[in-house]
Amino acid sequence: MNMMRFALEESSEYGKPSAPSREKGAASHDLAISRKVLNECKYKKQLLDKSSNVKKRKCNMMYIGDSLKEIRKKKQLTLKQLAETADLSAAYLSKLENNLTSPTLANLQKICEALQITMAEFLIDDQEDPPRVLKKSERPELFKTGSGILYKLLFDRSTKVKIISMTIQEDNYKEEMSWGHHDDELGIVAEGSLVITIGEDNYVLLPGDFIYIKAHEVHQYKKVGEGACTVYWIYVPEADH
Repeated sequence: MNMMRFALEESSEYGKPSAPSREKGAASHDLAISRKVLNECKYKKQLLDKSSNVKKRKCNMMYIGDSLKEIRKKKQLTLKQLAETADLSAAYLSKLENNLTSPTLANLQKICEALQITMAEFLIDDQEDPPRVLKKSERPELFKTGSGILYKLLFDRSTKVKIISMTIQEDNYKEEMSWGHHDDELGIVAEGSLVITIGEDNYVLLPGDFIYIKAHEVHQYKKVGEGACTVYWIYVPEADH
């Protein structure tokens, strides 16, 4: 690493024996500078290592079939049983498990609902410990729909709370269907605006607005207005209604 080489070169330079004419105070000053350079280098290296650990935490989107098969077997479900619960064909699920096809967002939600898990639990590999601070640029990508809606993970280390971000691109005005989730949903609009339809009611949400959607509640949503729209979704255990 050039940064490390620079530090070593600096330490070698400052670590040379002082010329007879140099005062002891100057030599001590040079040694202090050398130590400072090395300490700064170590600190920067630690930051780089932490950044690398964040990037190691990837989603299982490329191996979604392996994840599906593993979770299904843990739940002790056959393909036929899962197919009936998710209202999908066993042949389709078999193709998914063998990574021969990719799911739509609606079908992925159906599968998660049938397995009683969130998308975060389904798609994210939890082998790496998450950082205490997650930068916006380091959020792991969960899922991207064909229409360009991007889901990223913010927090999933609690069995009671999961947080993801959903970003609808500025040129996407398509209405999307959600078949509901196993958990209650709490939505907070960060930027842009969208309309969410629950039953016969339409809710227009602007930046800073909040919405509560009950578990298993079917709803539709679409972006309105200019620019991209980002919503933070918080999933919590179903409340007693």
